[in-house]
Amino acid sequence: MVNKKIIYLFLISLIAAISLSPRLHLGFVPSTGRNIDIRIEDILLCIGLIFWLCYFFVSGKYKFQKPPLFWPILAWISFGLFSVLVNLLFRDVNLEITFFYFLKEIEFFLFYFLFFYCLKNIDSGKRLMKYWIIFSLVNVFWLFYVFIFNVRWSMEPYGPNAFIEPSGPFPSGGFFLMLFIFFLNLFIFYYSKLNISKIKKVALFVVCILPMVGVMWSGSMAATMGLLISIVVSLFLFFKGRLNFIVTMKIIILIAIMLGVVVAAVYVLPVPQKIISFKKVMFEYASGDSESRGGILREHLGMLIERPQYLVTGVGVFGEAHSQYMRVLLERGIMGLFLFFWLMWSILKISYNSFKDKNNLFKKGLTAGLFVATVSMLAMAIPNDVFMVVKPDEIYWFFTAMTMALIFVPVKAEQIVN
Repeated sequence: MVNKKIIYLFLISLIAAISLSPRLHLGFVPSTGRNIDIRIEDILLCIGLIFWLCYFFVSGKYKFQKPPLFWPILAWISFGLFSVLVNLLFRDVNLEITFFYFLKEIEFFLFYFLFFYCLKNIDSGKRLMKYWIIFSLVNVFWLFYVFIFNVRWSMEPYGPNAFIEPSGPFPSGGFFLMLFIFFLNLFIFYYSKLNISKIKKVALFVVCILPMVGVMWSGSMAATMGLLISIVVSLFLFFKGRLNFIVTMKIIILIAIMLGVVVAAVYVLPVPQKIISFKKVMFEYASGDSESRGGILREHLGMLIERPQYLVTGVGVFGEAHSQYMRVLLERGIMGLFLFFWLMWSILKISYNSFKDKNNLFKKGLTAGLFVATVSMLAMAIPNDVFMVVKPDEIYWFFTAMTMALIFVPVKAEQIVN
């Protein structure tokens, strides 16, 4: 049996790498000029997989527990490989881009499997949460530093961004959003029930909602939309089963107050006002401009109409499509879209059914967080390729693995501490 201290150390190293994202620059893709960066978590993933394979063969245990979501993920990856190979054989596609994009997609699921097998071999994931909170605070404090000292290279062109991704709004906004969702739901269903002083609970609440600052300052409309949706769905889960007229009115009033605070914050604080710009929304979806999201969507639909065979095989790897659903349809056709919804439905079904467990409040908080995060990701997938953005996806699959390990791996009664 692998020493649990080694597993904890490995997982803490991964949390630090995902949160701080040190990387090594190895060069450029010749055909596109894009950077080739190896992130430290990529290296740790390789080390973890090699170690796991060595342990697998040395121990002589050739049977292993299939993790939850195994079949939907296998079907998704297999059909993706089929689509890539068909297009490599019959179309003139860019081999370098195809390799890097498809490898990145596989990497997310390798992270999930590795996290699951690590987490199922430790007593509890609770102590790991303090490291997520610590590194979340590091990134939030960095945002304040960027604003106070006007660190221009981390503020353009949108607003203060986490130093993990100094360019582009969505990686930073999505990163903070995933942390906010899981922290908030863990507070609602677990931390708020702990037998600690009210002062500590208030402090915990502030810490748990602080990542919201990163979402707002990122300047991402999609991340802000995900933030609002996550608050509404989290409140729905909290009040589920308790609804009557009075409670319903309280929810409506509370949501109205939160929306008012968000809108006021945009105009009072140094938040990029584009995140609630009606003019920006109209340009993207109603202007007819070829550079708008609506224009890009029409272009992609036109390509599918001209070449209906892509609805069967897909194009293999397409790249950014400004909509995850359109990207899936382009890359893997109708079957790929079905497999994508199968995977998402499996996550929603498992997390929602497990949310009903009242015996383990930590698990209740995680399952609620996973359900809310998935709903938010599916909403943000309308205007963005959200399931292909590295930082939000690494956090999403980490917590998916932690949740699945808690649901499907039996634990001793003394390990369940509410």
